[in-house]
Amino acid sequence: MKGFQYGRVPRKAAGLWFGVGLAGTLFAVCGAQAAGHGPVRVKGTKPPLVLRQYGRVTYLEGSGLKLALTHPGVRPQGLNAPFGAAQVFAKPGHVLIFTDSFASNPGNVQGECGASETGERYLHVLALGQPKETLSVLVESCWLNMVPAHAPKWDAAAGTVTVDLLSNDKGPLHSVYRVGADGAVKH
Repeated sequence: MKGFQYGRVPRKAAGLWFGVGLAGTLFAVCGAQAAGHGPVRVKGTKPPLVLRQYGRVTYLEGSGLKLALTHPGVRPQGLNAPFGAAQVFAKPGHVLIFTDSFASNPGNVQGECGASETGERYLHVLALGQPKETLSVLVESCWLNMVPAHAPKWDAAAGTVTVDLLSNDKGPLHSVYRVGADGAVKH
């Protein structure tokens, strides 16, 4: 796969990175990486992709791609730097599905999710033709008592990713997201 690129690099001007959010919204953030937070490799991606935290924004980077990720529904203090990420499915040049994980409350090591191994986990779907995030959904949360039945499951024949929660604020939940060949998502 020599020369393969997941997507395009966003423009950089005057120390700012510009990115496109879920609804196609253009935004800019400072280009300085958060101190003490190195890259986290997205397990299973080839060529390798990493997550990097710049301030309160997490970026997916690698092979010419730098894409800001959204994390809807986070608490007011925002996200901590990611500690883990894993690929669920990839079709090079078209779609990437992966999860990323964050500590829930690292400032409180005894209780209120401070000692949680799992923390908060999000599922992301990225369209790679014109790189953009088409889905970002919380699938596990110590803070909100969201307990997954299993990791998000990809069904290649149906073109769907399934999220099953044993508990959340509404009880058990079963969600199926249809992912098109171009990365577009329908719920």
